[in-house]
Parts: sequence; C-alpha cells; structure tokens
Amino acid sequence: MIIDVRCLFTEGEALKVALVMTVVATFSKWLAAWITQKIYGMKRVERSLIFGLSNAQAAATLAAVLIGHGIIMENGERLLNDDVLNGTVVMILFTCIISSVVTERAARKMVTQENLTEGGEGKEQERILIPVANPETIEGLVGMALMMRHPKQKESLVALSVINDNNTSETKELIGKRNLERTAMVAAAADASVKTVLRYDLNIAQGIIHTQKEHAVTDIVIGLHRKTNLMDSFFGTMTENLLKGTNRQIMIAKLLMPVNTLRRIVVAVPDKAEYEKGFLKWMTQLCRMGKQLGCRVHFFATEDTLKHLRALTEKQEANTFTEFSLLEEWDDLLLLTGQVNYDHLFVVVSSRKGSISYQTSFERLPSQISKYFANNSLLIVYPDQLGDDPQEIVSFSDPRGQSETRVYDNVGKWFYKWFKKGDERN
Repeated sequence: MIIDVRCLFTEGEALKVALVMTVVATFSKWLAAWITQKIYGMKRVERSLIFGLSNAQAAATLAAVLIGHGIIMENGERLLNDDVLNGTVVMILFTCIISSVVTERAARKMVTQENLTEGGEGKEQERILIPVANPETIEGLVGMALMMRHPKQKESLVALSVINDNNTSETKELIGKRNLERTAMVAAAADASVKTVLRYDLNIAQGIIHTQKEHAVTDIVIGLHRKTNLMDSFFGTMTENLLKGTNRQIMIAKLLMPVNTLRRIVVAVPDKAEYEKGFLKWMTQLCRMGKQLGCRVHFFATEDTLKHLRALTEKQEANTFTEFSLLEEWDDLLLLTGQVNYDHLFVVVSSRKGSISYQTSFERLPSQISKYFANNSLLIVYPDQLGDDPQEIVSFSDPRGQSETRVYDNVGKWFYKWFKKGDERN
C-alpha cells in the first residue's frame, strides 16, 4: 500500500531496478546453494531444496529498504528513492513465487527418490483384509484378493465380519458366521487358506480399523456401497469413515462379472501419483493381476507419470503385457469411456485429501463414475499414505468415534426428511 503502482508503468526506471534486483538476488542464492552442494557432496534435488528455501526475500529486505527510504540526505533527496522501493516490492513478489514453486517441486522429487530407493527389498509381508457383509460380493472380493496377493505368501488373507454392538441378536451372529464360512470355501476352491475373524464393535468402520491394526493388515478390499436413498453418498458413510481412519491402501471393488473372465485392465492414473508412498505397491499388484489373468494392463497417465510407470514395470514386472497412453488432464477421464468395454476392469487410482496427488477434480469422480461407467467392472484404489494413522476421536457426545459430518450434509438430510413427510401427508 506504500508503493506507487503508476510508477511501474509510466516510468521504466522502476522496472529496470526491479529486474536487476530480482536477477541478482536469485542468482546469488542459487550460487550459494551450488557452492554448498559441491562442498558437502549433496544431490541436485537437495541443492534445489536449499535454493528454494533461501531464495525468498521478505521481512529483512523490506525493513532495510524502508529505513533507507526514510533517510533524507543533506541535498534533500532520499537515500533510497521511490524507484528502489517499488523495485524491492516487485523483487519480493517474484522471489517468493520462485521460492514456493522450486521448494514444492524439489520436495516432491525427494519423496519420490526416497520411495524408489526403499524399493522391493525388505518389504513388509502382505496381508489383505476382506470385510464380508453382502453374500453376493464375497466371491468377487476373494477372487480380486487372490489375484493381487503375492503367490509365495500363502497365509495372506483375512476375512472379517463385524457385528454392530447394538445388534446383539443371534440372527446377526449367525449371518456373519455363514458369510465367513462361505469365504473360506471360496478361498479353499482356489487352493488358498483364509483366516476368519468375527468380532463385535461399536460400528463397522471401527471394527475394520481395529482388525487391520491387530492383524498387521497392509491392504483392505471392500465392495462398493449401494445407495439406499437420495441423500446417501456414493461411497457411503462406512467407506468414508474408513478412508479417514486409516492410511493403509483401500481398494473399493464393483464386479459385474467373475474376476477370471476379465479380458483387459484399464488404469487411470492421476498426475503426481508417483510421489505417493503406495505407488509401487498398487502398480505391482495390478501387473500381478494382469499376469494371473493373462491380459493386458493399459495405463493412462500424464507424461511424467508414464516415465515412472515404464521404468518400474520394466524393473519389477517385465513379463507383464503393458501399454501406456497419454492422459493430459484428469478432466479428460470421460475420454476413457471408449477404451473400457463390458469385459474390462476399469481401475481409478485416487487419493485422500491432503495427499500429494490429490486434486479438487476428485470430488466429481463419484458422479462421473456413476454416470459414464455404471455398466463396467470398477476398482477404485486409495494408495498407502505417508504418516501415522489418524487418531480416533471418541467423546461422551459421540462414543462411537464417528467421523465429522459437514453442516450442509445435515441441512440437506433435514430438508429431505421434511419433503418426505410432506409427500406422505399428501
């Protein structure tokens, strides 16, 4: 508010000062980062991070210029005139922008390199959790898990049936035991063993989260929620609470045909997915499924992501039939409708809010899937995320530890109930 914006456009001197100050400040910070890299033998990405963190000019620079602008010399002129003041503010603007962009890119590259170096050696043992509630989806979920599991890890499946603590009837327990027995029979038919767990808990989501921690589960495979009313969400409350309650990989499946009859796997990968911790895991599992089915895995992603996908598939899963196509923008997801047939599995790699690859366009994903991919077999993958699992919030007002709901969701449900009552009166 203290600069004269008109001077930047009416007179060229302020722009010259701004250009010189910005170039000198940026180059000097880069030179200092380069010298530091050479002295300590750092990597290029570490040099970029040092440069990005140190390049921004703000408080000290502005304070020094304001003091110089306030000093009036004997001849009546200011020590630092208005052109220097205006140029300094412009320099602060550009250096802060450059610093933010460079730091963000360097941090992402650093995370990617750390994830790739952690690599395939010393992996934790895979253990896939299959919550069973709907008898119609048991065979599909077990088949999906069997295709993805490591072939050398025989005891890698855990079947779970959670009974709500409020529903203590014997009927619920009997249904849960029958579902577990059927799951064991389906796995036995494929010469695989599954550990069955029946438990009571405060709610379904908390039961799954507790079982995941107790049995060191690395992946969770669940069926896609079926909407029961107009106000019901696409994924359902249980799935949303599960996504918020654990950082482990969650795969949401909707199968319209047996898994072993699928002819192709089409994978939509968002931009910056290679920076996620679970990038290597889901890529390996999909390639493993492709080899088991003897079908082709077709990846659609941005140019940078495709480079990482090609490199990893050649290194980890060289025997898999793979194809790679460019998907410039995530909004172009609708273009894949012509690539997905009835006997294909359409895989969408998503991410949780706050993760590196998260985009605001993910919020439109449920409507796009339900509208354009309703007649296709579907798998939505939420990869492993960095950090510890979120803490469960349990209070006297909400002893079940339910996740928070948005205010407009409650208002919408109130209007829905109000209109429903009005229709019943009429």
